[in-house]
Amino acid sequence: MKPWRFADGVADRGAAVDVLEMAWSQINLDRAEWRIPTTKNGEPQTVISP
Repeated sequence: MKPWRFADGVADRGAAVDVLEMAWSQINLDRAEWRIPTTKNGEPQTVISP
């Protein structure tokens, strides 16, 4: 998967503040997912890109 395609997908699904705080270490391009360690409600979340 191309990194920019992944970014387009998660930008549509993630909260703006989470997207701004995204780190490369949280992204798995092979699985097309972004693991958010802490969200507003205090629980981790995995966002899957199409």
